[in-house]
Parts: sequence; structure tokens; C-alpha cells
Amino acid sequence: MFYQYPGANQFDDEAKVCFEPLISVYGYKLVSWDKEHDYNKIIYENEVAKRRIEVTNNTGYTNYGYGVFIYNLQNGEYKNLYFVPWEIQDMKCEFLKRSVGEIFGNVRIIQIIKGISWFSPGHEKHDRERT
Repeated sequence: MFYQYPGANQFDDEAKVCFEPLISVYGYKLVSWDKEHDYNKIIYENEVAKRRIEVTNNTGYTNYGYGVFIYNLQNGEYKNLYFVPWEIQDMKCEFLKRSVGEIFGNVRIIQIIKGISWFSPGHEKHDRERT
């Protein structure tokens, strides 16, 4: 089977555009990014909200794929907001655009991004609310 996934440069460019609202709307800062031929990691932080968001893409054969993680800097907890295995990614980064739409379109996740709330036990059942 032949798999197609975006290269590191393409993913990096697309991810920075897609996650730009973290900076312009939610007050995050782009604090670091790592880019290699089969690995990307972009980190955003908001000191006021006490949150860190990591956007990663690992496309090597033994790697996991695309993920968006949010960290609560107050209590050390983190959650995976979105995941796409590398085997089902597409060259146009539609998976990335879809994830951003689902993340920024979720009222509960926006409250968490803003630092207003955090996940509660059983949150998976209640986090389907859309804006």
C-alpha cells in the first residue's frame, strides 16, 4: 500500500496558518518549532491562561501521526485534543484544516484554550457542543 502525507515544510507552513488564531485571537505566543523531514513540533503558550498547546506530526514508519495536545500549566495535566494517524493523512493537509475547524468550533474547548475551565471526568460525553 502506498501512503501519502505532507512533507515537513508543507505541514509546518499549513499548521502555522491554521493555528494563527491562537496568537491573534487567544493571546498565545509561538515559543518554539522543530522541523525535520519526518517530524514537526510547534509549541504555543499563554502565560495568562496557564496553557500550552503542542501541535505535532510524526510521519516516520514507526511514528504516530498528527496530534494536538493541550497542557494545563497549573496542575500539569494534559489532553490530546485531536489525532490523525500518519497512514490516513493527505497531501493537501485537509486533516489539519478539519481538526482546526473542530477544535475552534467547540465551545467547551475554546473555554479550555482561554484558561476559563479544564476538563472534568467524563468530559468526552459533553465536549460535542459546537459554536
